[in-house]
Amino acid sequence: MIADALMAYANSLNWREGVTKHEQTHLVLLRAASLGVKPSQAVEIVLQKIKEAKGQVDFAGILRQWKRAYKYITGKSSATLSDNAIRQCDGSYTKPKLKEFSFEKLKQMTASFKGDISKEWFLERSPKRPRDAHEFLKELYPLGESVALLSEHNQRKPVIIWNHDLRDFSNLTSVKGGFFLSNPVTGRRHLVESLKSEVNPTGETWRSKYAVTAWRYMLLESDLSEIEHPGVGKEWLKFLALLKAPVVSIVSSGGKSIHALVRIDATSIEDWNKKVRKYKEPFRELGADVSALTAVRLTRLPFCYRNGTLQELYYCDPDANSVSIAQKGDLVK
Repeated sequence: MIADALMAYANSLNWREGVTKHEQTHLVLLRAASLGVKPSQAVEIVLQKIKEAKGQVDFAGILRQWKRAYKYITGKSSATLSDNAIRQCDGSYTKPKLKEFSFEKLKQMTASFKGDISKEWFLERSPKRPRDAHEFLKELYPLGESVALLSEHNQRKPVIIWNHDLRDFSNLTSVKGGFFLSNPVTGRRHLVESLKSEVNPTGETWRSKYAVTAWRYMLLESDLSEIEHPGVGKEWLKFLALLKAPVVSIVSSGGKSIHALVRIDATSIEDWNKKVRKYKEPFRELGADVSALTAVRLTRLPFCYRNGTLQELYYCDPDANSVSIAQKGDLVK
């Protein structure tokens, strides 16, 4: 493994010299950046060696060293290493307690919604009414973009690379249903050194961050159980109706969950993560599955069948803005 190669290199250095081990740290982090080792793994190795040598841990110094090494090797201006990563590896960082789902909080948020809510309620207010999966994708992705379509979560290569010219494609019908990658891709295979493994010796990828061409959408999903929380499905739909964000689509999963795509128009994966990070805990408390809040994420494709159950389209508005669906009234095009 790459991390093992980095540890072997670190073991070859003389850690007896110096107090804070800046020189050794610099060399290890340079090698880590060149090998493509994850920042957290590299820092963990550095901290282990400093402690073994009974040196002094300089948190700020290690962070600066990593950023310099990363920039020197990759040419990028900043490192993808959080401020707490060093303290987390060291054990001195206490991770904040995560918020838990509060049904009461969700109902408080939706109390202003009057009346019943259903698929029909959203369809009546949907500015667009695509008739099939092809028309749906055309609404969300402009001419020239490609979208990865899959019938299984773990498929490395998409079943279909969709674009505007591909009108006639068979419905993705399977036990698992039909999926698409929420952000567009290049539509071609990429060979990535850091993705090489025993099961993927070439590092082949079609649907990872290396293939994404725009960081446009975020997925909001809730899969809370009606058995454990009776009525939670309706409350989640009310939450989506009241959400002051550009909700471009709402699709049922063919099961218990609802998938909503929200446009955030990030400039990069780093920008995407920065924009979304602040919403994770508030959304978790309101019932969102925060594990779905990642920049590279599969979501349900409408008009496909999941083990015989249709994944239904509730709402489609490619030009959505931050005015909630409930506030827009009956503006149907």
